[in-house]
Amino acid sequence: MGRPREAEVAFLRMDLFHGEIFVVAADGDVKALPTGATPIDFAYSVHTEVGQHCAGAKVNGRIAPLSPELKNGDTSGGLGGHLFAKPVAGGDG
Repeated sequence: MGRPREAEVAFLRMDLFHGEIFVVAADGDVKALPTGATPIDFAYSVHTEVGQHCAGAKVNGRIAPLSPELKNGDTSGGLGGHLFAKPVAGGDG
């Protein structure tokens, strides 16, 4: 007796995307990141300059620290939607 079709599909999904999570950006784009990625990793996936100047994040609509791991399906980004960058004192910009 075989497994139900739904279980087979779920197993394939887990196997295909093992080691990856998918995070939704403020503009609706889906970013694939490695398991264990944090909001700062997300910032760098958007652009190096965003990662370099990232001072805080919003995850699922709430202000969050940069260190906790993101989970599959989280929404992350900047003001009004998600990840925000703030110029650092003494920086170039």
